[in-house]
Amino acid sequence: MKEDKGIPLSVMERFFRRVGAERVSREALIELKKVLEKIALELAKESVELAKFSKRRTVKGDDVRFSSKRVFRLLYLSTVGEEERASEGEYS
Repeated sequence: MKEDKGIPLSVMERFFRRVGAERVSREALIELKKVLEKIALELAKESVELAKFSKRRTVKGDDVRFSSKRVFRLLYLSTVGEEERASEGEYS
């Protein structure tokens, strides 16, 4: 089986340890890796689009900062929408 490249699982484990986890399952490491890579790819895509819109070939730190606000706002709104749909289903 070919190993997936990207962010190493050891980095994921370090994140958990920094916030106090004593033990972390491999499944948790893999899930965190999937989520963070998905966010990172979306952020990179938005940053590239912003640089192109500004008629630049170079992606700058400001592009990433601006894109992160947009991406995280969209993530937040999507989770709020899921919570609202879930709560509506509970009381219907």
